[in-house]
Amino acid sequence: MKIEQAKRRLVSAEQAMQTALQVVEPAAKADKAMISNALRAALDELRSAKREVFDLERQIAPED
Repeated sequence: MKIEQAKRRLVSAEQAMQTALQVVEPAAKADKAMISNALRAALDELRSAKREVFDLERQIAPED
């Protein structure tokens, strides 16, 4: 099912971005600010997309 595949990819991408953000944290201050802000914005967008996919799945799922 395409929704399940999309969910797995979103979760995987979220985990990878979270790990990258943790690696960037100890970076030099000037570089860190620019990279951290970009990663945080991307992670926020990814999480928003993930919520939308899960919400969409709930809306189209048959009721038991």
